[in-house]
Amino acid sequence: MLPVILATIDGSSDSERLILSLVPCESDGQCIELQRQTWSESIGWFTQSRVRVAREEINGLRSALGTVSGVKRKMADAQSPAILRFPAQHSA
Repeated sequence: MLPVILATIDGSSDSERLILSLVPCESDGQCIELQRQTWSESIGWFTQSRVRVAREEINGLRSALGTVSGVKRKMADAQSPAILRFPAQHSA
């Protein structure tokens, strides 16, 4: 089985990107792989580093990124703060 690219994510500059792929793994069948790539005029895109995430680690990764089973989890920081109104005190 050949790697299947799932997503290409733009980096912080035009010469950087992340590639998310489904790749064959020796023991687990398939893994998710994240590659950091850089662009060079002389050779094109090349991989600087790669990390493979095994099938049993994917749920932990989703949880850490704020999603559970593909649905975004509500986070306390993401909610707008409550505004409390105090009665105005008038002096005579």
